[in-house]
Amino acid sequence: MTVSKRVVAAKSQKYHENVHRRGAVPELSSRKEPRFAVGPVLLGFFLFVVVGSSVVQIIQSASARGLFSSKA
Repeated sequence: MTVSKRVVAAKSQKYHENVHRRGAVPELSSRKEPRFAVGPVLLGFFLFVVVGSSVVQIIQSASARGLFSSKA
């Protein structure tokens, strides 16, 4: 892969400009608060679906065994 001399010269110049700035990074740009991959609304909905389906499954299995029958 051949690269033109103009591109190589531009990249080299950009590198040499950044060499003198090492360690002079502003505090705010280097420390970012952690970002979550999933928002709180989507996480709440997911928990609602998972917990709700497990509760429904427990109720169905209990009624299939006759635990909720009205025999006295």
